[in-house]
Amino acid sequence: MFVNIPEEYLKSERVHNGFSFEYNDQIYNSRFDVINKIIWGGGNVIDLGCVGYIPNISKAIENNVYLHAILTDKCGNVLGVDIDSDGINYVKDLGYNNVIKADIIRDSDTIKGWFGDEKVDFMVMGEMLHEIDDPIGFLSQIRQNYTGFIRQIVITVPNIYRYSNIINGLSGKDINHTENRCWFSPYTLCKTLACSGIRPKEIYLAGRLKGKKGFLLGLFKKNICAEHIVLVGEI
Repeated sequence: MFVNIPEEYLKSERVHNGFSFEYNDQIYNSRFDVINKIIWGGGNVIDLGCVGYIPNISKAIENNVYLHAILTDKCGNVLGVDIDSDGINYVKDLGYNNVIKADIIRDSDTIKGWFGDEKVDFMVMGEMLHEIDDPIGFLSQIRQNYTGFIRQIVITVPNIYRYSNIINGLSGKDINHTENRCWFSPYTLCKTLACSGIRPKEIYLAGRLKGKKGFLLGLFKKNICAEHIVLVGEI
């Protein structure tokens, strides 16, 4: 759905002590379904953080949930970018030669050169922003380096309200991937983009809750407890 948060809040022109974000679009079964919807028709893509977690890659490819494989299959000119040398070599050994070891900020000229005279339709940042030390500073640098070259950025992150977090919290547990720096809600993810100078455009919730006779779907209205948030921003 289109982001329905008033710009004056995103730009801090006004302050509200209890703004209520309500999601009023369909819930997608997975973040991959959302990405397929967004990138339908192809285009040029930068897949930032393309490696992911090496032990999971082969199984993800088999299950058709390895993001770089999906993008390579559905889009035009796709470049995977990662700073993990071992990961890049591993992905290349699997037959994906459209990946390079590079820093998205320092090596921007090299990355732009991959596409020649063409522009990039999407930079996809899958499941990584919550592992960045300074998300606003990082996104600000991307905007500064790629304005006029990249049309849109697509970000997926785990949702702070995901059902497993609630259950863990009720059990007195805080369970995290050890590289997590922060958790985002739909509002705070939009705010983070806006503070970096990127305009939040479309937002989606993905990952349906399931239960006997749909009990959980009825319990959590509008499924704010979906597993993932997907946000599209205009650079």
